[in-house]
Amino acid sequence: MARFQLDISDDRLKEIEGLMALTNTATKKEFVNCAITLLKWAIRQRQLGKSVASYDDQTDKIKELAMPILDAVRPEEDQQQFDTG
Repeated sequence: MARFQLDISDDRLKEIEGLMALTNTATKKEFVNCAITLLKWAIRQRQLGKSVASYDDQTDKIKELAMPILDAVRPEEDQQQFDTG
């Protein structure tokens, strides 16, 4: 098994611990695994040419998630065109 270690600010650690408490996440390992699962899903949606967003059914409003990491993901159609010239 590999070990993964990173340096983060005290404020970021408090933020993570707060989110863990809010979601009843027992360990930082579990928290990171859940975060990776969510990010993988969001990346896959972008590869499929879809937006990642939340929907408020009371106001009928949609708010798209804006993250530079997702902005960097090209739809698979674009990747194929780039790869094949």
